[in-house]
Amino acid sequence: MKKKSYFDRGISLLIYFSEYNPVCEHLMSIYYLKRDKTLDLVKGVAATTSSVERNKGAWKKFSSSWLKKAKLKLTPAQKKEVDELVKLGFPHSDHFRKAAFKHLQESGDLPNDWEYGQTRPKK
Repeated sequence: MKKKSYFDRGISLLIYFSEYNPVCEHLMSIYYLKRDKTLDLVKGVAATTSSVERNKGAWKKFSSSWLKKAKLKLTPAQKKEVDELVKLGFPHSDHFRKAAFKHLQESGDLPNDWEYGQTRPKK
């Protein structure tokens, strides 16, 4: 197994917990759209599209502004990629969350005895 970077591990955490907390998508928007080192327009626009739909108040206001600007930078090919990710439910669908869960267990960020969907240690 290839060792994942701290950034990849952090994104996996945000993806896994995004079903339960839509602020995770807002944080992904920041990393993918607002940081030069981690810029990824396709994933950023897809995550921000979900963030705008699921968040309220200031989170939604900022995400909407970022989304509008980022969409103008997309090429036609990137727009198709975004549409596919949105259709698949990026980042909060099981399709992405199961892969993130597996990565988190492999990297030791989540215990091996956790079941998919678990968000807290069992008592």
